[in-house]
Amino acid sequence: MLTEEHYQQLLGLRSPWSVTNVELDMKKMRVDIHVENIGQTDTCPECGASCRIYDEAAERTGGIWTPCSLKRFCMRKLREWSVKNTV
Repeated sequence: MLTEEHYQQLLGLRSPWSVTNVELDMKKMRVDIHVENIGQTDTCPECGASCRIYDEAAERTGGIWTPCSLKRFCMRKLREWSVKNTV
């Protein structure tokens, strides 16, 4: 099993979310997990319409669960959508 697939299962991510990269730094005792929405469309949280993705926000980092001694951080790109561009 690939490392990305392993972390995808551990995080319980489903399409369109995907783990795209995992970086291990033993000196810092840290694992960085990069997560992206790889879909071309998304659902508007306000009206529920299916919309095309038109922009991405800056990558954000947030600490996540700690079942072992390594610190793990999840990096994700947030996407913006527009109901004007509905599918």
